[in-house]
Amino acid sequence: NLDQATEIFCVFKTSLDAAYKIPINPMNIKTSVTNTDLNELVKQILTKLSKSTSHDFDFLVAGEILRGDLRSHLLKHNIENEKNIEVEYVLALSEPKQDKSTDVQNWLNKFFVLDSGVMACFYNGDVKIFDEQMVPGVELNLYPTADEFQKNVRSFCMLDGNGYKTIVSCNFFGELFASNIYDDNRPVKTNKLTDLDTVMECFYANPLSESLFCSGNTNGDLFIWNLKTASAKSEIVRSKEKLHGNSITNVMWINESEILSTGMDDQLIISDVNTLKPTYNIYIKDNTITSVDYSSAAQSMLTGHTNGIIRVFDDRKRDKTSTAQFKSHNTTVSTIKYCPSNDNLFVSGCYDGKIKLWDFRMTLPMYTIDSHSGEKIFDIAWLCEIISG
Repeated sequence: NLDQATEIFCVFKTSLDAAYKIPINPMNIKTSVTNTDLNELVKQILTKLSKSTSHDFDFLVAGEILRGDLRSHLLKHNIENEKNIEVEYVLALSEPKQDKSTDVQNWLNKFFVLDSGVMACFYNGDVKIFDEQMVPGVELNLYPTADEFQKNVRSFCMLDGNGYKTIVSCNFFGELFASNIYDDNRPVKTNKLTDLDTVMECFYANPLSESLFCSGNTNGDLFIWNLKTASAKSEIVRSKEKLHGNSITNVMWINESEILSTGMDDQLIISDVNTLKPTYNIYIKDNTITSVDYSSAAQSMLTGHTNGIIRVFDDRKRDKTSTAQFKSHNTTVSTIKYCPSNDNLFVSGCYDGKIKLWDFRMTLPMYTIDSHSGEKIFDIAWLCEIISG
């Protein structure tokens, strides 16, 4: 009976390198131990074995990282009758610390990760390129000849060409532009593609193409565009379909044949690229999806909402209900990103200025980063570090 037991047998296992392995023998462990206690125990054993003790460890029981005491954790997962409790230990993630900051005079709109740095696009049309150490390099404005009102940009996407990158943008007047930024530092060339009857709220480039991108507007229409046919206005739009009952907030090209979109109508829709007809949709009543990310590796989707909740959906099953929920933010989750180098991690940003680093194997965030002094966070990018603005 765990309510009365003071000790229990545990077996410690790990998939880490041999330098971190200890013997797989049952050990008598007090049920009052915490993650800190187990960390010290494993490091003591490693020291006796003349092995590495340079890292701290986290401990998983029943697939969840231990926080609090072992007894409470076992009761939570209804583990009472097993003879030996299996405890897996992994390298602990160190707490993120602010390393660098750069003051800018305008609100960030979007980050784009480059081969060796990040491109930051701002609402006034400014573009700044930073290296991996966040040292600023190229700075330019996409609309140097436009008046101040025309420079107010609503949305961006980046197409990666051969020797140049194309930034597609739409301002608050519904004017669509394409700007070529050349690798050899030639002057940026901006062309106006067309005038639209509504504003494009969001863009997303096809990662497998130099010319295809999709967008969603304030009317709930989903578009597919092809820049190769942009010489004549009648040829620019490849496809258009009314999908959402209100403004589209996010679009993503999730694979060769499907596009994901979310809207102010509280829907997430996956559509066929060729027909733009829905193949899957989720409706979450009175809980608008404000941010979304998709992982091809995990085949799952993360959604952030106006009430601060984060949901996980399994794209393999395509059920109507989420497989997990995370709650810690107090207001709108404005951006959310899977970690590209660790399938267990993701990060979220909020309008209250807080960033939270999560592990799918925990119900609460591992760390909360409060370095924006309450200013809204609009986007986050993963490099070797977390970049936010």
